[in-house]
Amino acid sequence: MSWFTASLHLPTFDAAHYLLMVLSFIMLAVICTKVFYRYRAKSMVKAMLICAVNLGAILAMLLLILPIYQTKAEAEHAIIITNNTDESQVEEALNRFKDSDLANLYIWIDNENDRQALIPILTQSQLINDVIWLTTSYPLFERTHQLEQLYLYGDGLLPQQLASIKAHSPYVTVNYFPSQKVLGIVEAKWSKKLLLGEKARFEAKLQSNDTKALYDVELTAINNDVIAKKTIRANETFRFNFVPKAEGINEYFLNVTEIKSKKILAKEVIPLEVVMGRPLNILVKTASPSFEIRHLKNWMAEQGSTLTIISQTSKSAFLTQAVNSDVENNIEVNKESISTEYLAAFDMLMLDGRSLVTLSLTEQSLIIKAVKKGLALFVFVDETLIESGQANAIVALLKTFSRIETKKNYSVQKPTLVHYNKDISDTSLTANNINLFSSNADTLVFDDNNQTLVLSKPLGFGDIVLSTLNTSYQWKLSGKSQDYGQYWQFIFNKVITTKSEKHWLAPTEHSLLFPLDNISLCYLTEEEKITAYHLGLVYKPLKQPVNLVSNKAIERDSQYCVEWFANESGWHQFTLSTTTIDNSIDRLLTSEHSDIKKIYVNGSNQWLAWQQLIKRKATQSFSDTSLKNEAVNFDNDSARNTTKQPLNKLPIWFVFIALCTLLWVERKRA
Repeated sequence: MSWFTASLHLPTFDAAHYLLMVLSFIMLAVICTKVFYRYRAKSMVKAMLICAVNLGAILAMLLLILPIYQTKAEAEHAIIITNNTDESQVEEALNRFKDSDLANLYIWIDNENDRQALIPILTQSQLINDVIWLTTSYPLFERTHQLEQLYLYGDGLLPQQLASIKAHSPYVTVNYFPSQKVLGIVEAKWSKKLLLGEKARFEAKLQSNDTKALYDVELTAINNDVIAKKTIRANETFRFNFVPKAEGINEYFLNVTEIKSKKILAKEVIPLEVVMGRPLNILVKTASPSFEIRHLKNWMAEQGSTLTIISQTSKSAFLTQAVNSDVENNIEVNKESISTEYLAAFDMLMLDGRSLVTLSLTEQSLIIKAVKKGLALFVFVDETLIESGQANAIVALLKTFSRIETKKNYSVQKPTLVHYNKDISDTSLTANNINLFSSNADTLVFDDNNQTLVLSKPLGFGDIVLSTLNTSYQWKLSGKSQDYGQYWQFIFNKVITTKSEKHWLAPTEHSLLFPLDNISLCYLTEEEKITAYHLGLVYKPLKQPVNLVSNKAIERDSQYCVEWFANESGWHQFTLSTTTIDNSIDRLLTSEHSDIKKIYVNGSNQWLAWQQLIKRKATQSFSDTSLKNEAVNFDNDSARNTTKQPLNKLPIWFVFIALCTLLWVERKRA
């Protein structure tokens, strides 16, 4: 059933209809005139009654002949019971359904046991045959016209589910009755992929109805060894930092326990992929020696990476020094030795401001081309970039995405704590007296005042990095060698890409995936015939790889994206290949031309508190917006679904026949 209002709808009549109405009223006037002349001496009352019957007969005839429709404005109501709806809410929802003329009663609950628990209640209420069980929103739209009122009980719905309801019923008013908060971890943030030796940083919040109770939150390894532990209350944010010891796929566990009984109340899995970092090859060109480069050279040597330093010795001569390289030290080279082939061997080029502004036009062009091919350009920003008046293609490029200005009202450089990767340094550093402003670049490092210290901007296959921080060596001098290494490892991991001609881009960090979710996976390539494949689970690969359809993205040159539907929990593998794979998946996994990417999909029974929070926030926001618009929508004709139906003319036929019969009887008796 549905509530509706009905009205007559008179369409635009054509000329024949108007002619018929004119002739009918002329005929009525003639009939009434004759009746009055006939009965004026006998009875004027009878004359008026006969005229009224004739008027009714003619009007009935017109209603039968003219195309008249009935317009119904339907306004359907619905109740949806979702996850974690308690017994009192279920009872309220059922009573609302029984007491009101509502369209349908829906139950949209994921867990089979929870659905089964509702059957006795529905049976007792004699509503078991009225309820409609949902797993998607499609049956909701098939059974209803546009909704006017929607009553949601429990956790609510996901943003994409609410969006589909909004698209179907733009003027729906949502009345939300939220469930009790589930105890667990929410708003967790951590990087899913790390280099071996890199610090893992985990941040989250505890959700609980009891805001006064204390809980222990433990981070444990797979062998149940406790790595970190904190005692917190509900709504408090906590952080754990730890360094994974093993390469490969790792799982850590987060346990919420009751302090007295030590009972585990909630347990979540923290998946991590730890990979071995490849040795880097970095080229440094500076106008003068610096402590920053000296300490970076020593640290790179410890890591087994290669660092080559080109220092200027005269106007046209440079001196080369290298660590972990076959290049002979203290060899003089001229500036023309920096060629395309020479730059192609390096992962990153580091320049200071003075060396940047003195680059020749040829060097500027070569460096920009190398960045577009995948070279990372790291620039230590100083006053030279502001004061230089020379035309410089690289400086002009930097200014397209960042303003470089001297700080005002600063007579001395002030120390600041360094914030990066959801972490804060223990030791203050001093940055240059320069501000970086950008609205379309990524901030990698910032200070206590939220001022950018290091930012990056992609260009082609490479990245350009601007840094006002050239004193990270102070960490090493103060005994914070681990912080120093973590900082540079973070920078390199962010901006140095693989040397492959095709590679995956990192997905949105800190996002959680669940079965039935859609994810966009993007990659960079200059090759047109690249195919993206889904290989299945790591521990259960598919017999035949699935070809994913790629679409060109507009965010970045040479970027393509595929949409993937997560259908199963676990670690999934993806790869890029220039060849068609039509037989064994082993060929694709062992191909040296493939680029394997791993994505973790959580089980539907994981992170239940976070799933609830996402639904509660989305549903509450949707409800608040709909209630604000309710008054506007009420007076809007398009707020309801209108249907135009031919007017039911059967009663009019009876009236017409009855009136004609009366006139016939009166004529016979006259």
